[in-house]
Amino acid sequence: MTSHWPDEVTIGVVLDRVSEPPAAIAACTQAFVDALAARIGDTDWGVVDGPAWSGPPDQLTEIVAACPSTAATGEPDPQDGYGYTLYTRREPTTLSVGVDVGGKFLGRRRPAQNVRGTVLNPRGVPVDPAVGDAMLEALIEGWQPLYARLSEADINLASGRGGWRIPAGYRVWLRDGTVTFDQLAEGVTARAFAGGTMLSVPDDWPPDQIAQRLTETYERNGVDVVPH
Repeated sequence: MTSHWPDEVTIGVVLDRVSEPPAAIAACTQAFVDALAARIGDTDWGVVDGPAWSGPPDQLTEIVAACPSTAATGEPDPQDGYGYTLYTRREPTTLSVGVDVGGKFLGRRRPAQNVRGTVLNPRGVPVDPAVGDAMLEALIEGWQPLYARLSEADINLASGRGGWRIPAGYRVWLRDGTVTFDQLAEGVTARAFAGGTMLSVPDDWPPDQIAQRLTETYERNGVDVVPH
């Protein structure tokens, strides 16, 4: 099977936990780093405009505590959570993880507690699905979210599934107890992973087909929004 993946894919991870302290956020971040290392090997991460991501738990907690969110008012305020971006490079791929969690609110029209991964290759060089899968699985294991998806811009545009609606993507993961998939559209597969269900589509499907088959899957099971 030939991959049709583009040179950039993104991983959206949504939490249903609020007001998490820096120590818990640091622990989840490090759990992701460890889970990814188990899949692709040790990787040195740094914080954008900050220090290297390394050291004992108390040092990592200090790194998080030094990054209070500015998203609400433009001014740093720990009550709004914490925000920072990790990055690393494994030729020819750049990996990054943006963390925006720990705030007081779950979100109304759209989720407010988010972690966003990016896998970026040079222009025209398709992302290796194995690397995308490794990032997705490591983020799920590290953050233990409500749901997650591995996607790209054209799939998101074709599906139009924003806010709290179950997303579309090459992979979609939902924690056990959210929704149940008894019927799958043709070509969509499901497997148990990390206390949830991972939906997958073939790597050579184009965006329109991915959006259509996943939407059909959700409709067959009478689900649309992720319970939260």
